[in-house]
Amino acid sequence: MTMHKVRRDVSFEPVAGQAGMIRVAPNGRKSGKAVLYLHGGAFMIGGLRDYKALLSGLAHAAGCAVYFLDYRKAPEHPFPAALNDAEAALRFLQEAYGAAQVSVAGDSAGGCLALALTHRVLAKEKAAPSAVAVFSPVTDLTGRSPSFEANAAKDALLPRRFVLRGNAAYVGDADPHNPEVSPLFGTFSGGPKMLFQVDKTERLYDHSTRMVAALQEQSVPVTLRESDGLMHCYQMYSSVTPEADQALAAAAAFLTSE
Repeated sequence: MTMHKVRRDVSFEPVAGQAGMIRVAPNGRKSGKAVLYLHGGAFMIGGLRDYKALLSGLAHAAGCAVYFLDYRKAPEHPFPAALNDAEAALRFLQEAYGAAQVSVAGDSAGGCLALALTHRVLAKEKAAPSAVAVFSPVTDLTGRSPSFEANAAKDALLPRRFVLRGNAAYVGDADPHNPEVSPLFGTFSGGPKMLFQVDKTERLYDHSTRMVAALQEQSVPVTLRESDGLMHCYQMYSSVTPEADQALAAAAAFLTSE
């Protein structure tokens, strides 16, 4: 069975003048909205080839362009390089579409960047994304995650050594309690609506549940959608599994609704 299936009714085009940015859009459909997508990969790996299925599924479901960002990666480029790239990409899209028309999504390490980016622009009192959707995000890089060990036997996609190496390479000399590194410790009051999708069997499960609780305490509109028994970032299997298609459809509706 093909595990990554790319839709044929979606086009992929580099964005002129924007290094590492790819526009993914449904053919023959125009929209005034845009989604910035920040990919996962333990801050060290991942690229367009790995995400074509997810991106094409999300663009099709949203009916708008999704912009994939191949941000700089650790260990060559530790924090804050990737976050700086994400901020520059958000500003570019907000200028092109209007701030109210641009939302942000991401998975795993990319989910961390999406949340950290939102925290940064709120702290600067700049225009925030209209909405944020994250799939199994990393939110705490201090190493304090009960589910990381408790779900070790159930989550085959996140080897302990690989995850810890990626986290350390990304953090570098920074303070892991810095909310731009670990969004869990951030202030999001007045922030946009947010959607979290995570599976209960994942090592990163409580990265979502603790973050959602923190956002609720700050009166941020947040929705948590939990599954049980699915793999980490199962959304990548768009057009192959119904669970992935349903999750992407829900995320697309959330990101593009008023």
